[in-house]
Amino acid sequence: MLLRAIKISAGARDIPGTEPFGAIIVKAGKIVGEGINRSVMNHVTTSHGETEAIRDACRNLRTVDLRRCALYSSCEPFALCVAAMNIAGFAALYYTADMDQAGTAIAELSEAAQSQNGSCPQSSSWTQSPRPSCMTGLALPARGSDHAPARPRPQ
Repeated sequence: MLLRAIKISAGARDIPGTEPFGAIIVKAGKIVGEGINRSVMNHVTTSHGETEAIRDACRNLRTVDLRRCALYSSCEPFALCVAAMNIAGFAALYYTADMDQAGTAIAELSEAAQSQNGSCPQSSSWTQSPRPSCMTGLALPARGSDHAPARPRPQ
């Protein structure tokens, strides 16, 4: 799933008025929402990949309750996006690069995903909290340890 977020992020480079940041929302193994950063195109500062994916998922599912969904993002979400995720109640958040790596992450991630035939075998850390669980460092060739399996949100 994370590979899809990486692919739409890389593809956004070719769309005028977009930024190379993307996100997908998954429910029961199915993609229910996608988004790329359209802030410049839409003249709306809140049109980040995550918020666009949330809007898409809410429209597709006809609900604002996304508690049984996971969000996969090409980069660590900004505070605005995290707030929107908390309001929607996401069960999990997965992202590939932190904000400090954002400038070079998409190129590195695309190369890493291609070299791994689409899999993302590396991860660097997990954090658990009542809010979404976060995995960082996926597919970054210079970091990581063994792949960590997904852990459910504490009930």
